[in-house]
Amino acid sequence: MIAKLNKYIGVFLIAIMLCATAQAGVIKGQITPISGAAPAILLLRTYVNPTKTDTIYVGTYGDFKVDVPSNFPVSCGLNVGRSFFSFIYVPSEKDTRISITTENGVLTKGTIENSPENQAYNELETLMKEFDRGLFQNVKADSPELMNYIEEYNSELNAFQYKFKGTYVADVIAQMRKMKTDKKLGALASLRLYFFDNVKFADSSMVANPLLSNLVSFYTRAVIDTGARVRQQFVAGIMKKAEANPYVYKSLALSLFNDIMEDKDEPMMQAYLTWFKASADTLALPVLKVKTRMLAKVMPGQPAVDIKIVEDGKTLASLKQTAAENKLTLLMIWESHCSHCREAIPKVKELHDMYKTKGFEVFGVSFDNNQNDWESLIIEKDLKWKNVLAMQTTSGVEEYFVQSTPTFVLINTKGEITHRLMDVKGVARYVRTELK
Repeated sequence: MIAKLNKYIGVFLIAIMLCATAQAGVIKGQITPISGAAPAILLLRTYVNPTKTDTIYVGTYGDFKVDVPSNFPVSCGLNVGRSFFSFIYVPSEKDTRISITTENGVLTKGTIENSPENQAYNELETLMKEFDRGLFQNVKADSPELMNYIEEYNSELNAFQYKFKGTYVADVIAQMRKMKTDKKLGALASLRLYFFDNVKFADSSMVANPLLSNLVSFYTRAVIDTGARVRQQFVAGIMKKAEANPYVYKSLALSLFNDIMEDKDEPMMQAYLTWFKASADTLALPVLKVKTRMLAKVMPGQPAVDIKIVEDGKTLASLKQTAAENKLTLLMIWESHCSHCREAIPKVKELHDMYKTKGFEVFGVSFDNNQNDWESLIIEKDLKWKNVLAMQTTSGVEEYFVQSTPTFVLINTKGEITHRLMDVKGVARYVRTELK
Protein backbone atom coordinates (compact mmCIF):
# COMPACT_ATOMS: atom_id res chain seq x y z
CA MET A 1 0.00 0.00 0.00
CA ILE A 2 1.18 3.50 -0.71
CA ALA A 3 2.15 4.89 2.66
CA LYS A 4 -0.37 7.49 3.68
CA LEU A 5 1.20 10.91 3.50
CA ASN A 6 1.85 12.04 7.01
CA LYS A 7 -1.20 13.83 8.32
CA TYR A 8 0.92 16.72 9.49
CA ILE A 9 3.15 17.35 6.46
CA GLY A 10 3.45 21.11 6.25
CA VAL A 11 3.44 21.62 10.02
CA PHE A 12 7.22 21.41 9.62
CA LEU A 13 7.27 25.00 8.36
CA ILE A 14 5.17 26.13 11.31
CA ALA A 15 7.48 24.32 13.70
CA ILE A 16 10.53 26.07 12.26
CA MET A 17 9.00 29.48 12.94
CA LEU A 18 7.79 28.55 16.41
CA CYS A 19 11.08 26.98 17.42
CA ALA A 20 13.14 29.87 16.08
CA THR A 21 12.08 31.95 19.05
CA ALA A 22 11.58 29.09 21.53
CA GLN A 23 13.98 28.24 24.30
CA ALA A 24 14.25 24.53 24.97
CA GLY A 25 12.89 23.32 28.27
CA VAL A 26 14.51 20.40 30.02
CA ILE A 27 12.88 17.39 31.64
CA LYS A 28 15.04 14.81 33.38
CA GLY A 29 14.09 11.18 33.62
CA GLN A 30 15.04 7.75 34.83
CA ILE A 31 14.48 4.28 33.38
CA THR A 32 14.28 1.38 35.83
CA PRO A 33 14.50 -2.01 34.08
CA ILE A 34 12.75 -4.84 35.93
CA SER A 35 14.44 -7.34 33.64
CA GLY A 36 16.87 -6.99 30.77
CA ALA A 37 18.75 -3.82 29.94
CA ALA A 38 17.28 -0.35 29.67
CA PRO A 39 16.76 0.91 26.12
CA ALA A 40 19.82 2.74 24.81
CA ILE A 41 17.73 5.46 23.14
CA LEU A 42 14.30 7.04 23.34
CA LEU A 43 12.54 8.92 20.54
CA LEU A 44 10.75 12.22 21.21
CA ARG A 45 8.00 13.79 19.12
CA THR A 46 6.03 16.94 19.83
CA TYR A 47 2.63 17.92 18.46
CA VAL A 48 4.15 21.14 17.11
CA ASN A 49 6.19 19.07 14.67
CA PRO A 50 5.03 15.44 14.62
CA THR A 51 7.07 14.68 11.49
CA LYS A 52 10.32 15.31 13.35
CA THR A 53 11.85 12.77 15.75
CA ASP A 54 14.55 13.68 18.28
CA THR A 55 16.81 10.97 19.62
CA ILE A 56 17.29 10.88 23.40
CA TYR A 57 20.35 8.94 24.58
CA VAL A 58 20.00 6.98 27.81
CA GLY A 59 22.91 6.98 30.25
CA THR A 60 24.66 3.93 31.71
CA TYR A 61 22.45 3.99 34.80
CA GLY A 62 19.19 4.62 32.94
CA ASP A 63 19.21 8.39 33.32
CA PHE A 64 18.23 10.66 30.43
CA LYS A 65 17.42 14.28 29.65
CA VAL A 66 14.70 15.51 27.31
CA ASP A 67 15.12 18.89 25.63
CA VAL A 68 11.68 20.17 24.62
CA PRO A 69 12.01 22.99 22.05
CA SER A 70 9.04 25.05 23.19
CA ASN A 71 8.42 28.04 25.41
CA PHE A 72 4.71 27.24 25.72
CA PRO A 73 2.77 24.07 26.68
CA VAL A 74 3.05 21.27 24.15
CA SER A 75 1.83 17.68 23.89
CA CYS A 76 4.74 15.23 23.62
CA GLY A 77 5.32 11.55 23.09
CA LEU A 78 8.25 9.28 23.93
CA ASN A 79 8.84 6.04 22.07
CA VAL A 80 10.27 3.48 24.47
CA GLY A 81 11.14 0.52 22.27
CA ARG A 82 7.87 -0.39 20.53
CA SER A 83 5.76 1.34 23.18
CA PHE A 84 4.61 4.93 23.40
CA PHE A 85 4.32 7.23 26.41
CA SER A 86 2.53 10.59 26.08
CA PHE A 87 2.68 13.64 28.34
CA ILE A 88 2.28 17.39 28.26
CA TYR A 89 5.24 19.71 28.78
CA VAL A 90 4.48 23.00 30.54
CA PRO A 91 7.45 25.40 30.93
CA SER A 92 6.28 26.68 34.33
CA GLU A 93 6.83 23.23 35.87
CA LYS A 94 10.54 23.30 36.62
CA ASP A 95 10.90 20.12 38.70
CA THR A 96 9.07 17.69 36.43
CA ARG A 97 10.64 14.25 36.12
CA ILE A 98 9.80 11.26 33.94
CA SER A 99 9.92 7.84 35.55
CA ILE A 100 9.83 4.80 33.23
CA THR A 101 9.80 1.10 34.07
CA THR A 102 10.69 -1.50 31.43
CA GLU A 103 10.80 -5.27 31.03
CA ASN A 104 13.21 -6.55 28.42
CA GLY A 105 13.24 -3.12 26.78
CA VAL A 106 9.43 -2.81 26.66
CA LEU A 107 7.62 -0.04 28.54
CA THR A 108 5.51 -1.35 31.42
CA LYS A 109 4.84 1.92 33.22
CA GLY A 110 5.45 5.61 32.64
CA THR A 111 4.71 8.43 35.06
CA ILE A 112 5.38 12.15 35.30
CA GLU A 113 6.47 13.16 38.79
CA ASN A 114 5.90 16.60 40.33
CA SER A 115 3.49 17.59 37.58
CA PRO A 116 -0.04 18.76 38.43
CA GLU A 117 -0.38 19.56 34.71
CA ASN A 118 0.05 15.93 33.69
CA GLN A 119 -2.22 14.69 36.45
CA ALA A 120 -4.82 17.12 35.13
CA TYR A 121 -4.10 16.13 31.51
CA ASN A 122 -4.66 12.44 32.24
CA GLU A 123 -7.89 13.05 34.14
CA LEU A 124 -9.23 15.38 31.44
CA GLU A 125 -8.41 12.85 28.74
CA THR A 126 -10.37 10.19 30.63
CA LEU A 127 -13.29 12.57 31.17
CA MET A 128 -13.48 13.57 27.51
CA LYS A 129 -13.29 9.97 26.28
CA GLU A 130 -16.14 9.09 28.62
CA PHE A 131 -18.41 11.92 27.46
CA ASP A 132 -17.46 12.51 23.81
CA ARG A 133 -18.78 9.19 22.52
CA GLY A 134 -22.17 9.84 24.08
CA LEU A 135 -22.12 13.44 22.87
CA PHE A 136 -21.46 12.31 19.31
CA GLN A 137 -24.35 9.84 19.42
CA ASN A 138 -26.75 12.38 20.94
CA VAL A 139 -25.79 15.07 18.40
CA LYS A 140 -26.10 12.76 15.39
CA ALA A 141 -29.54 11.63 16.58
CA ASP A 142 -30.55 15.20 17.61
CA SER A 143 -31.68 13.52 20.82
CA PRO A 144 -34.18 15.29 23.12
CA GLU A 145 -31.68 14.48 25.89
CA LEU A 146 -28.88 16.45 24.18
CA MET A 147 -29.38 19.60 26.27
CA ASN A 148 -29.25 17.63 29.53
CA TYR A 149 -26.18 15.75 28.31
CA ILE A 150 -24.35 18.99 27.47
CA GLU A 151 -25.23 20.48 30.85
CA GLU A 152 -23.94 17.36 32.61
CA TYR A 153 -20.73 17.49 30.55
CA ASN A 154 -20.23 21.16 31.41
CA SER A 155 -20.86 20.40 35.08
CA GLU A 156 -18.13 17.76 35.05
CA LEU A 157 -15.76 20.20 33.34
CA ASN A 158 -16.55 22.86 35.96
CA ALA A 159 -15.71 20.41 38.74
CA PHE A 160 -12.50 19.48 36.93
CA GLN A 161 -11.51 23.15 36.56
CA TYR A 162 -12.12 23.76 40.26
CA LYS A 163 -9.94 20.79 41.20
CA PHE A 164 -7.06 21.84 38.95
CA LYS A 165 -7.49 25.60 39.02
CA GLY A 166 -4.38 27.47 37.92
CA THR A 167 -3.12 24.77 35.54
CA TYR A 168 -2.91 25.31 31.80
CA VAL A 169 -4.93 22.13 31.27
CA ALA A 170 -7.85 23.39 33.38
CA ASP A 171 -7.76 27.07 32.48
CA VAL A 172 -7.19 26.71 28.72
CA ILE A 173 -7.75 23.17 27.42
CA ALA A 174 -10.79 22.29 29.55
CA GLN A 175 -12.26 25.74 28.96
CA MET A 176 -12.09 25.14 25.20
CA ARG A 177 -14.21 22.02 25.61
CA LYS A 178 -17.06 23.72 27.50
CA MET A 179 -20.19 24.28 25.45
CA LYS A 180 -22.43 27.31 25.67
CA THR A 181 -26.16 26.62 25.33
CA ASP A 182 -29.30 28.68 24.83
CA LYS A 183 -32.55 26.91 25.69
CA LYS A 184 -34.50 29.23 23.39
CA LEU A 185 -32.35 28.10 20.46
CA GLY A 186 -32.20 24.47 21.50
CA ALA A 187 -29.20 22.23 22.08
CA LEU A 188 -28.11 21.49 18.51
CA ALA A 189 -28.60 25.06 17.28
CA SER A 190 -26.59 26.29 20.28
CA LEU A 191 -23.71 23.97 19.42
CA ARG A 192 -23.70 25.14 15.82
CA LEU A 193 -23.62 28.78 16.90
CA TYR A 194 -21.32 28.76 19.95
CA PHE A 195 -19.12 25.65 19.56
CA PHE A 196 -15.83 27.55 19.17
CA ASP A 197 -16.54 30.51 21.46
CA ASN A 198 -14.12 29.29 24.16
CA VAL A 199 -11.19 28.69 21.79
CA LYS A 200 -8.34 31.18 22.16
CA PHE A 201 -7.38 31.43 18.50
CA ALA A 202 -4.73 34.08 19.26
CA ASP A 203 -2.84 31.67 21.54
CA SER A 204 0.11 29.95 19.81
CA SER A 205 -0.22 26.93 22.09
CA MET A 206 -3.37 26.00 20.14
CA VAL A 207 -1.03 24.37 17.58
CA ALA A 208 0.83 22.46 20.30
CA ASN A 209 -1.96 20.10 21.36
CA PRO A 210 -4.57 18.16 19.37
CA LEU A 211 -7.71 19.60 20.95
CA LEU A 212 -8.43 22.36 18.40
CA SER A 213 -7.99 19.94 15.52
CA ASN A 214 -10.21 17.42 17.34
CA LEU A 215 -12.89 20.05 17.96
CA VAL A 216 -12.97 21.01 14.28
CA SER A 217 -13.10 17.35 13.30
CA PHE A 218 -15.97 16.67 15.74
CA TYR A 219 -17.87 19.68 14.40
CA THR A 220 -17.55 18.65 10.75
CA ARG A 221 -18.48 15.03 11.47
CA ALA A 222 -21.41 15.57 13.81
CA VAL A 223 -22.53 19.14 14.43
CA ILE A 224 -22.53 21.00 11.12
CA ASP A 225 -25.78 21.45 9.24
CA THR A 226 -26.11 20.16 5.68
CA GLY A 227 -25.99 22.36 2.62
CA ALA A 228 -23.14 23.71 0.49
CA ARG A 229 -23.61 27.30 1.66
CA VAL A 230 -23.52 26.31 5.34
CA ARG A 231 -20.30 24.35 4.81
CA GLN A 232 -18.70 27.25 2.97
CA GLN A 233 -19.70 29.64 5.75
CA PHE A 234 -18.22 27.30 8.35
CA VAL A 235 -14.84 26.95 6.61
CA ALA A 236 -14.61 30.68 5.91
CA GLY A 237 -15.71 31.49 9.47
CA ILE A 238 -13.33 29.17 11.32
CA MET A 239 -10.38 30.26 9.18
CA LYS A 240 -11.29 33.92 9.78
CA LYS A 241 -11.07 33.28 13.53
CA ALA A 242 -7.71 31.57 13.03
CA GLU A 243 -6.28 34.68 11.40
CA ALA A 244 -5.75 35.97 14.96
CA ASN A 245 -2.48 34.00 15.01
CA PRO A 246 -0.43 33.07 11.91
CA TYR A 247 0.75 29.78 13.43
CA VAL A 248 -2.78 28.74 14.34
CA TYR A 249 -3.97 29.78 10.87
CA LYS A 250 -1.43 27.59 9.08
CA SER A 251 -1.84 24.62 11.38
CA LEU A 252 -5.65 24.71 11.23
CA ALA A 253 -5.70 25.10 7.43
CA LEU A 254 -3.54 21.99 7.10
CA SER A 255 -5.30 19.83 9.71
CA LEU A 256 -8.73 20.73 8.30
CA PHE A 257 -7.64 19.72 4.79
CA ASN A 258 -6.14 16.44 6.03
CA ASP A 259 -9.17 15.57 8.16
CA ILE A 260 -11.55 16.14 5.24
CA MET A 261 -9.38 13.97 2.99
CA GLU A 262 -9.25 11.23 5.64
CA ASP A 263 -13.03 11.35 6.11
CA LYS A 264 -13.56 11.35 2.32
CA ASP A 265 -16.09 14.14 2.85
CA GLU A 266 -16.62 15.40 -0.69
CA PRO A 267 -19.13 18.22 0.06
CA MET A 268 -16.88 19.57 2.82
CA MET A 269 -13.85 19.43 0.52
CA GLN A 270 -15.77 21.40 -2.10
CA ALA A 271 -16.41 24.03 0.56
CA TYR A 272 -12.75 24.02 1.58
CA LEU A 273 -11.54 24.41 -2.01
CA THR A 274 -13.99 27.27 -2.54
CA TRP A 275 -12.62 29.05 0.54
CA PHE A 276 -9.01 28.40 -0.43
CA LYS A 277 -9.41 29.78 -3.94
CA ALA A 278 -11.32 32.86 -2.78
CA SER A 279 -9.71 33.83 0.53
CA ALA A 280 -6.70 31.78 1.62
CA ASP A 281 -3.36 33.44 2.25
CA THR A 282 -1.52 31.38 -0.36
CA LEU A 283 1.85 32.93 0.47
CA ALA A 284 1.52 31.53 3.99
CA LEU A 285 0.26 28.16 2.71
CA PRO A 286 2.55 27.17 -0.20
CA VAL A 287 2.20 23.40 0.32
CA LEU A 288 -1.58 23.57 0.52
CA LYS A 289 -1.63 25.81 -2.55
CA VAL A 290 -0.09 22.98 -4.58
CA LYS A 291 -2.28 20.29 -3.00
CA THR A 292 -5.57 22.16 -3.46
CA ARG A 293 -4.72 23.07 -7.04
CA MET A 294 -4.01 19.41 -7.87
CA LEU A 295 -7.12 18.12 -6.10
CA ALA A 296 -9.43 20.74 -7.64
CA LYS A 297 -8.57 19.42 -11.11
CA VAL A 298 -10.00 15.98 -10.30
CA MET A 299 -13.08 16.86 -8.26
CA PRO A 300 -16.68 16.26 -9.45
CA GLY A 301 -17.60 18.17 -12.59
CA GLN A 302 -14.06 18.14 -13.96
CA PRO A 303 -13.09 16.15 -17.06
CA ALA A 304 -11.31 12.90 -16.18
CA VAL A 305 -7.62 12.86 -17.02
CA ASP A 306 -6.90 10.05 -19.46
CA ILE A 307 -4.69 7.17 -18.38
CA LYS A 308 -3.47 5.10 -21.27
CA ILE A 309 -0.91 2.61 -22.49
CA VAL A 310 0.50 3.20 -25.96
CA GLU A 311 2.75 0.70 -27.69
CA ASP A 312 4.16 1.16 -31.20
CA GLY A 313 1.71 4.01 -31.75
CA LYS A 314 -1.26 1.84 -30.84
CA THR A 315 -3.44 2.55 -27.77
CA LEU A 316 -3.75 -0.67 -25.77
CA ALA A 317 -5.72 0.80 -22.88
CA SER A 318 -7.45 4.13 -22.29
CA LEU A 319 -9.51 5.30 -19.34
CA LYS A 320 -11.39 7.84 -21.46
CA GLN A 321 -12.22 5.20 -24.07
CA THR A 322 -13.48 2.83 -21.36
CA ALA A 323 -15.64 5.60 -19.86
CA ALA A 324 -17.09 6.48 -23.27
CA GLU A 325 -18.14 2.86 -23.81
CA ASN A 326 -19.98 2.56 -20.47
CA LYS A 327 -22.55 4.45 -18.40
CA LEU A 328 -20.36 4.53 -15.30
CA THR A 329 -16.68 3.69 -14.90
CA LEU A 330 -14.80 3.21 -11.66
CA LEU A 331 -11.13 4.15 -11.71
CA MET A 332 -9.56 2.08 -8.94
CA ILE A 333 -5.96 2.95 -8.03
CA TRP A 334 -4.48 0.18 -5.89
CA GLU A 335 -1.56 -2.08 -5.00
CA SER A 336 -1.36 -5.85 -4.57
CA HIS A 337 0.30 -5.61 -1.13
CA CYS A 338 -2.22 -3.05 0.19
CA SER A 339 -4.42 -4.69 2.86
CA HIS A 340 -7.21 -2.13 2.37
CA CYS A 341 -7.15 -2.84 -1.37
CA ARG A 342 -7.46 -6.57 -0.76
CA GLU A 343 -10.45 -5.90 1.50
CA ALA A 344 -12.11 -3.70 -1.12
CA ILE A 345 -11.50 -5.90 -4.19
CA PRO A 346 -14.22 -8.53 -3.41
CA LYS A 347 -16.79 -5.75 -2.99
CA VAL A 348 -15.74 -4.09 -6.26
CA LYS A 349 -15.84 -7.48 -7.98
CA GLU A 350 -19.36 -8.09 -6.67
CA LEU A 351 -20.47 -4.73 -8.08
CA HIS A 352 -18.78 -5.46 -11.40
CA ASP A 353 -20.42 -8.87 -11.70
CA MET A 354 -23.84 -7.46 -10.82
CA TYR A 355 -23.86 -4.25 -12.88
CA LYS A 356 -21.56 -4.87 -15.85
CA THR A 357 -24.50 -5.67 -18.11
CA LYS A 358 -26.12 -2.40 -17.00
CA GLY A 359 -23.14 -0.29 -18.07
CA PHE A 360 -20.74 -0.41 -15.14
CA GLU A 361 -17.03 -0.98 -15.77
CA VAL A 362 -13.83 -0.88 -13.73
CA PHE A 363 -10.45 0.45 -14.85
CA GLY A 364 -7.74 -0.69 -12.45
CA VAL A 365 -4.38 1.03 -12.15
CA SER A 366 -1.80 -0.54 -9.86
CA PHE A 367 1.27 1.09 -8.35
CA ASP A 368 3.01 -2.28 -8.05
CA ASN A 369 6.69 -2.34 -8.94
CA ASN A 370 6.69 -6.14 -9.19
CA GLN A 371 4.69 -7.25 -12.23
CA ASN A 372 4.57 -10.86 -11.05
CA ASP A 373 2.87 -9.89 -7.78
CA TRP A 374 0.36 -7.81 -9.70
CA GLU A 375 -0.42 -10.51 -12.22
CA SER A 376 -0.69 -13.19 -9.53
CA LEU A 377 -3.34 -11.25 -7.61
CA ILE A 378 -5.33 -10.52 -10.78
CA ILE A 379 -5.40 -14.26 -11.53
CA GLU A 380 -6.10 -15.22 -7.91
CA LYS A 381 -9.02 -12.79 -7.56
CA ASP A 382 -10.22 -13.34 -11.16
CA LEU A 383 -10.32 -9.62 -11.95
CA LYS A 384 -11.92 -9.46 -15.39
CA TRP A 385 -11.83 -5.72 -15.92
CA LYS A 386 -9.08 -3.71 -17.61
CA ASN A 387 -5.96 -3.73 -15.42
CA VAL A 388 -2.80 -1.72 -16.06
CA LEU A 389 0.40 -0.94 -14.21
CA ALA A 390 1.04 2.73 -13.48
CA MET A 391 4.65 2.38 -14.56
CA GLN A 392 3.49 1.25 -18.02
CA THR A 393 1.19 4.22 -18.62
CA THR A 394 2.28 7.23 -20.61
CA SER A 395 0.75 9.78 -18.22
CA GLY A 396 -2.30 10.62 -16.17
CA VAL A 397 -2.09 8.66 -12.90
CA GLU A 398 -0.09 11.33 -11.09
CA GLU A 399 -2.83 13.88 -11.88
CA TYR A 400 -5.31 12.20 -9.54
CA PHE A 401 -3.67 13.39 -6.29
CA VAL A 402 -3.39 9.91 -4.78
CA GLN A 403 -2.55 10.08 -1.08
CA SER A 404 -3.43 6.50 -0.21
CA THR A 405 -4.65 3.30 -1.80
CA PRO A 406 -7.21 2.30 -2.72
CA THR A 407 -8.36 5.52 -4.36
CA PHE A 408 -11.72 5.48 -6.17
CA VAL A 409 -12.89 7.89 -8.87
CA LEU A 410 -16.27 7.54 -10.60
CA ILE A 411 -16.57 8.77 -14.20
CA ASN A 412 -19.67 9.06 -16.38
CA THR A 413 -19.98 8.24 -20.07
CA LYS A 414 -19.19 11.87 -21.00
CA GLY A 415 -15.80 11.50 -19.34
CA GLU A 416 -16.73 13.73 -16.40
CA ILE A 417 -15.81 12.93 -12.81
CA THR A 418 -18.95 12.39 -10.73
CA HIS A 419 -17.27 11.44 -7.43
CA ARG A 420 -13.68 11.64 -6.20
CA LEU A 421 -13.70 11.22 -2.41
CA MET A 422 -15.44 8.01 -1.37
CA ASP A 423 -14.77 4.59 0.09
CA VAL A 424 -15.96 1.33 -1.43
CA LYS A 425 -19.29 1.52 0.47
CA GLY A 426 -19.91 4.94 -1.05
CA VAL A 427 -19.07 3.58 -4.49
CA ALA A 428 -21.57 0.76 -4.02
CA ARG A 429 -24.35 3.12 -2.91
CA TYR A 430 -23.84 5.40 -5.90
CA VAL A 431 -23.63 2.58 -8.46
CA ARG A 432 -26.78 0.92 -7.11
CA THR A 433 -28.65 4.23 -7.23
CA GLU A 434 -27.53 5.16 -10.74
CA LEU A 435 -27.86 1.76 -12.37
CA LYS A 436 -30.81 0.20 -10.57
